[in-house]
Amino acid sequence: MFRVKLIVLLLVVIGALVGTTWALSGAAVRDLEDTAVQQLKSSTEVVRLTNTVAQYSVIHEATAAASDAAVVAGAACPLTEEALRAARTPGPPTVGPDGTEIPGVPSTTCTRTAHEVVLEALKSWTASREELRALNEPRFLSERDPGFAVPRAPDLLLVTDPNGVVVARVGFDKDDWFGDSKPNMVRQYPVFGRVEAGVPQHDSIAWREADDAVPELAQVGVAPIFVEENGRQRFAGTVMVGYKLTDSAAEEAGAVLYGHDVAYFFRGAGDSVVYAGTTAASRPELLSGLSAATLHNPEGEATFPQFALQRSGVVYEFEAGGTSYVAMSSVLSKNNDGTEVLAGFIVTSSVSGAILPLGPFQTVVPALGAALALIGILGVLVAIRSFMLPIEDISKGVQEVIAGKSEYMWEVDERSHMSDLAHSLNVMSARLQGKRDPDSEDTEGDADWKAMAGDPSGGRGGGAKPAGIAGIGNLRGRAAATDEDEDDDE
Repeated sequence: MFRVKLIVLLLVVIGALVGTTWALSGAAVRDLEDTAVQQLKSSTEVVRLTNTVAQYSVIHEATAAASDAAVVAGAACPLTEEALRAARTPGPPTVGPDGTEIPGVPSTTCTRTAHEVVLEALKSWTASREELRALNEPRFLSERDPGFAVPRAPDLLLVTDPNGVVVARVGFDKDDWFGDSKPNMVRQYPVFGRVEAGVPQHDSIAWREADDAVPELAQVGVAPIFVEENGRQRFAGTVMVGYKLTDSAAEEAGAVLYGHDVAYFFRGAGDSVVYAGTTAASRPELLSGLSAATLHNPEGEATFPQFALQRSGVVYEFEAGGTSYVAMSSVLSKNNDGTEVLAGFIVTSSVSGAILPLGPFQTVVPALGAALALIGILGVLVAIRSFMLPIEDISKGVQEVIAGKSEYMWEVDERSHMSDLAHSLNVMSARLQGKRDPDSEDTEGDADWKAMAGDPSGGRGGGAKPAGIAGIGNLRGRAAATDEDEDDDE
């Protein structure tokens, strides 16, 4: 019985250890999940700050270009050849105060159109900026000079006239991309209209190289160009500097993160969401899973367009390819009245990856618990069996005696917990039959006990009582003690 109790106690202890370990692992998993969410929020803030620095950079770049003397001089020139010829033609003579005739003078000193002068000025300015950019490139972001936070040449660099018509553009063989045949920038991109107030502006726009081209998301800075005429400042046009948010730009933004993916998006037709650039370009299953998933949050559920375009700053959960993720979006651009998100970015983080170190542990603990439980059950069964066998033997002997086999003797095994009872039954059987106790000194040669002790010369049974057995069967000891007490009394 003691062994059964010991095994049960061990099972209880092992079960408590396994349960405690499982509970602690569950708490550790929850802590890792919470940590993953906190890291997601921190990463989203890092990307937001990175984009804020980029916004400042493009505004600084645009302001620097708008202040370049050659650009300003070119913006003051006539736009077309016809206008240039007219401006270079002397006006009618005038009569001075003394009656002397004063010949007319041209209204401009420009010898080339605004397109030619501005294009040359932009190319020269770009070359000078590249030299400075090369000096700033090895520096850390916080150490770079203003305007060089983005370590590459701008993707968009152009100048417009006051009406928003492009005067000149450099880069990507677009030197001839100007004139009335192209879209009006003010009409197509409201940021050009806002800059007329004289304050540089920033925006994220869906840029198209042509009306039928696929739109691309770009961060742009637009600054006004002012020309001094007769002591006054005249608004002469704008300069735009922009960087396209492609996969490479997303990689730059995500370079400061670990284990997180960044994806830039903008509003397409209707409420559709179009990806502009992402660090997960090599894993389209993540993007397709995000786009097709129903995202979950304690406050409710959302579809992907709702999440991206309306639920900025909220953490949502979703699954893709059997992996659990958390995601958070942030705004880059809204419409003029601030009611619609036009562009933004999404940061995603793998929760499954965060709890991966505990994955094998969570698998091993239940298996270990099941194995220990099975071993314990088998141990209890074996212990119960070992406990019941001696009882079955004693019960069998009782039935033998009842059946008239007075010579039957129960086996006394020192290793058995029923040895005392077996010996006591042997003593009881002997006394009921008028035989001497098996404890007597002279029972070794007694024919009666030979028969009961299973002696080869005659008899059957389980075996004699070994020496030193004490307990409820130690009747001889009690009888002897009684006789000794009587002798003492005499």
